[in-house]
Amino acid sequence: MIMRWKRLLTFLVCGLLLGCAKFPPSSSTLDATRLTFVVNFAGPINPSYIYIVAIKVTNPAPNSNPLMTSLTNGPIPVTDVGSLNGMIGGWPTHYVVYAPNLTPNLYQVYRFPLSTSTTAPVNLSFPGVYVGDVLQSDLINPQNADGSYGQTLGFDIDTRFLDQYTTGPGAVQQIQVNILTANVAALSESDVNERVMDAIGNQSQLAEATFNFPVTINLNTGFTYVSGQGNMPVEAAGDTFPTGSNLPAVDMTSWSITVTPP
Repeated sequence: MIMRWKRLLTFLVCGLLLGCAKFPPSSSTLDATRLTFVVNFAGPINPSYIYIVAIKVTNPAPNSNPLMTSLTNGPIPVTDVGSLNGMIGGWPTHYVVYAPNLTPNLYQVYRFPLSTSTTAPVNLSFPGVYVGDVLQSDLINPQNADGSYGQTLGFDIDTRFLDQYTTGPGAVQQIQVNILTANVAALSESDVNERVMDAIGNQSQLAEATFNFPVTINLNTGFTYVSGQGNMPVEAAGDTFPTGSNLPAVDMTSWSITVTPP
């Protein structure tokens, strides 16, 4: 039987039991560039839905495989059955997931194991390898004191969370990012039939290239990348997939990624 996303969360828990880390793998903070992610939605966050920031380290590339060195291979959303996890496609190296039931820090970072395969250089089976909880400062808890939920998610990590495939802290110079949200993962045909999702770009125009539009972030210079500014894609309300769907809790309306050098 194909497992739904809630069962996949069990794997996340098992991964933690097998080997938890209180801090990123490298204890040094020297040369660690800070990344601050903030995402706004059209409606209140639903803690039973899926909220993921998928990341691909592109410079230095994790290996010489052209699928990993290219900027055209994701991370991208999954729209149909057949993937290993129902949410993330392409060849990402890491992801951050909103996991309020698993950690008091609300967000956790995982990496995907690499392989030498020329067709599948990343093993996208969930949960991947647990890296650590996000930095405790500046994270945004969407749950209010009265139990209701706000419309914003946000967290901080630094390059120590991403340096497993490089030469150490400070080595990561460029990443690709996509923000993937959905009410259910695409693990079965019934899931796909009820699924509403969003990602960076205009999801209501699935046939257009904007659907698969991870953004490239330069980590060498301090800057705030904002949806709709410069060459960043516009993130408008009401652009969820499939066209005509309306689920405000997964409908991103804006996002920002702030790079703060050491």
